[in-house]
Amino acid sequence: MLLLTLLASIVGEKLFSRILAWLLKNLDRERYHITKQNLALAFKEKNDNWLDEAREKSYENLATVFTEIILLPNISKTEFLKKIRFENIELMINAHKKGKGLLILSAHLGNWEYLALGGGIVSGLGITLIAKKQKNPFITRHMKQIRQRWGNKLILSQKSARQMVSIIKSGGIVAMLADQSPDPKKNIFVNFFGREAPAYEAPASIALRLGCELIYGFTRRDEQGNYIVEFKEVDLGGLPEGKDAIKALTQRHTAMLERQIRKEAHLWVWQHKRWKHTSENKQFQ
Repeated sequence: MLLLTLLASIVGEKLFSRILAWLLKNLDRERYHITKQNLALAFKEKNDNWLDEAREKSYENLATVFTEIILLPNISKTEFLKKIRFENIELMINAHKKGKGLLILSAHLGNWEYLALGGGIVSGLGITLIAKKQKNPFITRHMKQIRQRWGNKLILSQKSARQMVSIIKSGGIVAMLADQSPDPKKNIFVNFFGREAPAYEAPASIALRLGCELIYGFTRRDEQGNYIVEFKEVDLGGLPEGKDAIKALTQRHTAMLERQIRKEAHLWVWQHKRWKHTSENKQFQ
């Protein structure tokens, strides 16, 4: 990662991003076909020209986000705050003031790392981030340094459940990405872009069990390449009883994500194997 940071600094952010987009698209053809298939199945109503453009832009977006993350160690807090703006940070602050704890959901939409870093700085509140441990320990350590740079804390998801509950019970804030494909044997299936797919049940389970606030954070990129963050409250009312409430709430916040992705499809990471475990074939690997 340090070598990539140095290289990006030398060649410049825009050129490095263009090179990276080409490499991502051409050196991993399996992911390229996954991206193409995901978009085609999610947007069956769109024509080939729209799908081709969305696919190309999705790679440009992915490369842009990776480049921004790679260069984060090189920028100051002041410089960083010029790159991000929060439309309604008060929603986060007021939710925290209620004293029941706060769970923030986010997704690989826009720059999710900017959202987490900026949210902690602008709100003045410490956020505990839940993240996966990477196979490469050097990447894990590097990302930990980035994520904790300006006051946030990090917990690796392999040992996060009890700590999440403890932090929220004490009135703290936990943030996690909720759009990846989890273990289908330990989670529940919901509808996502017209297809059944497993989704993490922990957010809904924790919110219902502890009565904490639940909000979703979304980022979008403006014409200058900076980010705008909007928080949206996840409605906890009108849910069924028992286990059905967890499924209904998970479907509710998944639908919120889908609606947001449909506004600017290229900002989401379509390269992910989000539908590798479908309820249709039950091929759990």
